[in-house]
Amino acid sequence: MKINTHKLLLFLYLSQVRSYQATYHTLFLLFPDLSASGVRSLLHLLKQKNLISSYVANHETIFTLTSYGELMINRRWPYLANLSSSNMLSSSGAVSSPRKRGSSELSSMQEASPPTPTQILIFLKSPSSDPHFRQLKQIMTKYPFAQAQRGVYLIQGEAPAEILLLCQEKYFPHVLFASLEKWHLDNRDIISAAPKSYSDISSSLSGVSKLLSSLTKKIKRKTAANHQDKSEIFSVFNQLFLLMIENREAFLQQQTLQTNLFVLIIDFFTELKS
Repeated sequence: MKINTHKLLLFLYLSQVRSYQATYHTLFLLFPDLSASGVRSLLHLLKQKNLISSYVANHETIFTLTSYGELMINRRWPYLANLSSSNMLSSSGAVSSPRKRGSSELSSMQEASPPTPTQILIFLKSPSSDPHFRQLKQIMTKYPFAQAQRGVYLIQGEAPAEILLLCQEKYFPHVLFASLEKWHLDNRDIISAAPKSYSDISSSLSGVSKLLSSLTKKIKRKTAANHQDKSEIFSVFNQLFLLMIENREAFLQQQTLQTNLFVLIIDFFTELKS
């Protein structure tokens, strides 16, 4: 799929999760580099492919994902199911500040979702064909493994299929690769000592969070948000989208990154609806 298709489907998916109605005007703001006719052409194409649909409410056209469109999103970003699997609104209907609300909803989600498994990979005696495990280590750099000590690595999430296959085919008698069922000492924060690239992603998410907070405060000082204000708010979503596209494997493997991303998504749509 092309980048604009991914962005539109993702926005509609999250809009449905957050009970936000995506209109023509909304989608024009989502694609600042496209003309109005370009946005309409994209919508028409995705309708033809049965990825999106629309209906009219209060004289406005509202766009939604089809079940096929949802399937495409779930295949690319399966962890987003955790965002839609819990009740996002408080029973009282009260709305707190965006930051507090995002954090409290995440707590509810984390209680409802099953714990993330942890995998351990231990190097034994190296094979003569690769005395320093160079090939295996090279592939491991693509995933957020944390080194506990020499030859012992931990990773949160499911075992990467690529790593598992390589261990089976080339390193079977030379490594141990298992899932940890129970932590007797809950010091799994060691896994957060991930490669620098993952720290960079966390820093990027923090930067986007600060930007959203700054824009929210600026808009609240005004009587009403103008077109420029709304365009700047949508720039936040565009930054989140690029992070999700460029760091797909990192988000798949790191629950901490998912949590920070979910808070930002909740806060973003809270601001859109305010």
